Amino acid sequence: MLAWVWIPEERAAEVEENDAIPYSSWREAGWVEFTPGDAVDYSAILRTIEAAADRFSIQRLGFDPWNSHHLIQLIGEDLGLECNQVAQGFRQLNAPAKRLEWLLRRGQLRHNRSPALRWTAGNATVADDGSGNIRPKKARRGSVHKMDPISSLCNALAVELAGPANPPSVYEGGGLKTI
Repeated sequence: MLAWVWIPEERAAEVEENDAIPYSSWREAGWVEFTPGDAVDYSAILRTIEAAADRFSIQRLGFDPWNSHHLIQLIGEDLGLECNQVAQGFRQLNAPAKRLEWLLRRGQLRHNRSPALRWTAGNATVADDGSGNIRPKKARRGSVHKMDPISSLCNALAVELAGPANPPSVYEGGGLKTI
């Protein structure tokens, strides 16, 4: 897993001062990218996704529909990637969250040792609906305790678990086989 983290530069300074989150040192080490101003610059995110799509042959993206319309529209128009909406409730996140737990328990999740990623993982916990369904949630309420990379990982797992976007037809590659 590779994690990219962005934060508006003006917001980073405020959060770093008030909540002792070391965004500046993470930026210097290349773990976080600051975007100019006090709002996230979606063109910076788009450039990163474009470079990752070229490097890793990304076919589809999973995304949280909340507040993402503009970026998803840019990705679809500029990059031509298929974008799959992943609602953040128990129904759509149960299987991906359980898959993430399975990967973690078996030591099969590899990441780039980002301290920003570790911090966001520490901000996440598991919500249980009482019927055995789970999803990630913030361990503590408050906007500075982010867990976005963990949510993004669950979105990616949801897309993976859904299977190929366009599965091959049984008639392609030789047709039906009978025994």
